[in-house]
Amino acid sequence: FILTKLINTVRILSIINLFKRGKGMKSDNLTDNKQHKSIRKPVQKRSIRTKEKILNTAYELFCEKGYYKTTTNEIAQKAGVSIGSLYSYFKDKDVIFFEILGIYHQKFLGLNLELKDNDELLKNDVKKWLRIIIEKQIEIHEESKEFNRELNVLSFYNPKIEALLIQNKKE
Repeated sequence: FILTKLINTVRILSIINLFKRGKGMKSDNLTDNKQHKSIRKPVQKRSIRTKEKILNTAYELFCEKGYYKTTTNEIAQKAGVSIGSLYSYFKDKDVIFFEILGIYHQKFLGLNLELKDNDELLKNDVKKWLRIIIEKQIEIHEESKEFNRELNVLSFYNPKIEALLIQNKKE
């Protein structure tokens, strides 16, 4: 079970890296710099909170209803922002999804950094070090179980994500 979770984590991290290189759902749109000029980067606290509220709401809806059954109108309505505000921060639902995926990825990166800083424990007590890794992986998974499930479901219905997973297995 734990090995499967670790393998899934590696698969997710590889998917994120492929999307960062422009091979995602709408790779032409995600890498087109002209279309990103109108997307604003929040600087003020209120704008940052608004963007976070949109991301948190989208995360909840993706987990609850699934990616395909969630609309940007629902995300905006439940977040308490106008649809125009949503689109001022995000080009489309794909961008929202991949930003959430990036946040998910950061949790695992944080775990990796934390473990790298703990070389002494690895040298002195490998079992304890492994136990910490496993417990933290489970903790992260439990926090985002529905999101992980939705990502796996997307891989069955979205040919591009499926192709990324197949390519990932070969590597």
